[in-house]
Amino acid sequence: MTRTIEEYILSYGVLGEAARRDVEAYVANHPHYAGVLEEARALFEEIQSAPPRPSDADMADRLIDALFDQVKPDHDTLLETIAASPALSARYRELADRLQRLTAPVDPVARFEQLSGHSLADLAADREEQARRDRAPLQRAGRFLRRRGIVLATVAVVCLLVGIPSARLRAIDRLAYMPASELDLDGYDTIVRGEALPDGDIPADLAYRYALASFKHARSSGFGLFPRYDADALDRSAALLKRVIQDASSTSFLGQEARFALAKVYLAGSDASDARPLLVEVAAGDSHRATEAAELLARLRD
Repeated sequence: MTRTIEEYILSYGVLGEAARRDVEAYVANHPHYAGVLEEARALFEEIQSAPPRPSDADMADRLIDALFDQVKPDHDTLLETIAASPALSARYRELADRLQRLTAPVDPVARFEQLSGHSLADLAADREEQARRDRAPLQRAGRFLRRRGIVLATVAVVCLLVGIPSARLRAIDRLAYMPASELDLDGYDTIVRGEALPDGDIPADLAYRYALASFKHARSSGFGLFPRYDADALDRSAALLKRVIQDASSTSFLGQEARFALAKVYLAGSDASDARPLLVEVAAGDSHRATEAAELLARLRD
């Protein structure tokens, strides 16, 4: 089972020096995890100072096993040490409760509605109403054309557009495409075209949202064919994604997403040579983008 970021931080006391430095750097860039790191440090300091106890390393290993319901018969000393300290017992129960909440089954619909404050049923109704409004002008136009007796001309134009084979598009343009559903993140306000970045340093997740918005606004096309990309917007998107990659762990969700998006930006700019190393890195990982990245690499080789 892959641990969450919070679980990994809670295991701070049993990590090696290099891993601890990685945790401290991550928390420095994501200050909302600072409280979790303080709790992990305080808990292990209390364990180390509570007499009588086994060696520090043995004590930490046994505590982590206990938190993950892996207590073995030879851990009686650990449990006795926890029971002998009210403060240690209270903190153990708090962390055990937190772990239980983290590993409990989650209803994705209920979780989305809880975090976003939006009902999926209401969103679906709103989208259906918007679709109805979008169809209304087309329906009026259709009635107008029928009254003027030019239905055959309309059909001819539509057939011409539909009949243009998709092979006319450059292969690299198809590889660079990302649907709007992946560029407008659910639960966040939409970033409009030309919206300026906030002043000062911004968190990596906010830089990622602005990068996706810049990539979205870079693309334009007529009738959904022959897409064109604004070079300046692509450069802004690439610069922001590079900042995210520098700040986020290479194995984290955000780090993998930023690498995949930067590869798409390079493909949109017809720069397959820079896109390939990023796709190789994502394909070698275990994120949900791994399969898609591998398919893109195969198509680039064709």
